[in-house]
Amino acid sequence: MTEHMDYNGASQDDESHSFLILFGSETGNAQDVAERIGLEAFKRGYKTRLMAMDAYPLDDLVDEPLVIFVCSTTGNGAEPRNMMTLWKTLLRSDLPTDLLDATHFAVFGLGDSGYERFNWAAKKLQRRLLSLGALELIARGDADDQDFYGIESAFGPWISRLFEALSATFAGTGQPAEISVPTRPEPRVIMTVPGQPDILSHQLEGLKLRSDRGRIPVTLKCNERMTRADWFQDVRRIEFVADDDISYQPGDVAVLYPENPEDDRLIQ
Repeated sequence: MTEHMDYNGASQDDESHSFLILFGSETGNAQDVAERIGLEAFKRGYKTRLMAMDAYPLDDLVDEPLVIFVCSTTGNGAEPRNMMTLWKTLLRSDLPTDLLDATHFAVFGLGDSGYERFNWAAKKLQRRLLSLGALELIARGDADDQDFYGIESAFGPWISRLFEALSATFAGTGQPAEISVPTRPEPRVIMTVPGQPDILSHQLEGLKLRSDRGRIPVTLKCNERMTRADWFQDVRRIEFVADDDISYQPGDVAVLYPENPEDDRLIQ
């Protein structure tokens, strides 16, 4: 799991549009939400730092003007493992009640209302931050796996309120509410034209695959849509067949390099 990522939408010297995003995630869902916040902030010209809660140096928290917390709840009210160190530190009884009085914050939680302690980790975190003097920028967001639309029901309205509040906050300091993005993200897809140099192969030269065994040819066996045709999410069951035995562990990542058929048909 990636523990640190920067989205530098603002100029390197402009800290007035900078904030921190911390996530506590057990299966990766909270991290995905945190990364979506970082990308949305980038598109609006903000500079953000994004990392797991336990990867953040806790002594620096008192110097942060704005922190966005995203955390899931595991089981019946437990905190994610990569949140425990921060949580135990915040629970110390010797911390002053005005420790974070210069820090604004917002919390978005992911949970399942099928459990009695729904979004318990996010609720506890919000209450503890308030008890340490932190200032809540917007009301806590509570995503529910039981909702018909999943986390989107809560996340869409919440992130809209977040950036409305950020615009109002920065506008109040005399700074422009949103600034232009000086650069664009690196492309994720590179297209090649038949008869011209293979740009993709050229850029991949020298890259070392993480697997020592190199590339493993596989054939697509199944590509079946699991959701209804009128559902807004296209969730699919994908199966591949390999001639070689492949060993893997939970959490491993497979990088796929698609290959067109010899007769150059479009892939269906």
